Amino acid sequence: MNAGMPERADIERVLSHYGINGRVVGERRGPLLQLVEFEPAAGTKIKKLAAVLDDVARELKVPFVNVEPVPGSDSLTYAANR
Repeated sequence: MNAGMPERADIERVLSHYGINGRVVGERRGPLLQLVEFEPAAGTKIKKLAAVLDDVARELKVPFVNVEPVPGSDSLTYAANR
């Protein structure tokens, strides 16, 4: 795992530890935030993901993680503060 930004495989692996399966379908990296578009497996509840955000941030070694649904899509936007 890179010191500042988790890689796609790291994100998918950490989320799978918590029973949240899916795949990263896009990402944008900026100087302060990494925005990742994550497509969860069918039937995954956002509440399930929200319940483990602090643990996910700790495992990815980032101070902050936020998740929001993408309007008109089955994907979620995951933002990590670097």
